[in-house]
Amino acid sequence: MSSPTTRVVAGRQITFPVPVVSASISGAAFLSRTAVARRLIAAGPQSAVLDSAGAEPVSLPGGRTPVTMIHVRYHDVPGNVLGGYHEVGLAFQVKVPGVGVQQHIHELPVDQDFTLAAGNELWGFPKWKGDMVGTAGGALDDARLGAVGSSGAGGIDLKLDTRLGVPLPG
Repeated sequence: MSSPTTRVVAGRQITFPVPVVSASISGAAFLSRTAVARRLIAAGPQSAVLDSAGAEPVSLPGGRTPVTMIHVRYHDVPGNVLGGYHEVGLAFQVKVPGVGVQQHIHELPVDQDFTLAAGNELWGFPKWKGDMVGTAGGALDDARLGAVGSSGAGGIDLKLDTRLGVPLPG
């Protein structure tokens, strides 16, 4: 039986907040052509929700939209309730009337069934499953997703040189 602070996903009880005690993350932020961001968002699974909210990609001078890509490797250690898995995220900045600028998580592929179910059921994230190899947080971060299953989902090849970058405060 679930209470307001617990939910059952795939037969496992999850208590909120859901702790993450060990993970490695790397990512990149860059500018994309706004027309490309608009086309990708319109073709995405959340397009109807974004349309009804009046969301539009942020368009900076020169017709560019801020984009963020991340690769997270959640380590398989005691305390990580969702277990060990890889996740790649693609997000666009969008402006929502009456709300302001938000990060729209456009894609969130993962490589494990349980986190796929938890992400979709608990938080409504646009997760899909893909084969993934690589590491995060090393000198050269390398994540690859390939087509899996009968749907033949597309893949991502992401390589981030994490030796260079902008230091962020702790």
